[in-house]
Amino acid sequence: MADKYAGILERLGVAKEGTWELDAEIHYLLGGEDTRGDERLTEFVCKGYTRSVDAALTLFPPGFAYVLRSPRAAYEQHAVDLIKTGIKTEYGAGFSFVGEPIPAATAALSMCIASLRARQAVEDREGE
Repeated sequence: MADKYAGILERLGVAKEGTWELDAEIHYLLGGEDTRGDERLTEFVCKGYTRSVDAALTLFPPGFAYVLRSPRAAYEQHAVDLIKTGIKTEYGAGFSFVGEPIPAATAALSMCIASLRARQAVEDREGE
């Protein structure tokens, strides 16, 4: 399952800004209509995942949360800490951070990367 996400995760990581082409790829990857190559249809059918934090939030699977870090300096990137929630501990429900912070050029791009990595983790776990 991991290979399913490799290409889009790489493209999102190097993108300077969100685009309708990236939105169409995400939409299709997640089982939506194939609007790749048609900007008008993509803008009509797809959410602007890579251009809107609100739209990117809809990509997170249940059981995951995030902490969005804004850049403190002009040379820094936005970053997201991915969090696995609902972990049982001796004190009740808890959470844990998953991996390192996920940087990208914009907040929406880093949210997309984090949410797709979360989906990848869920699919990998279900495939075992």
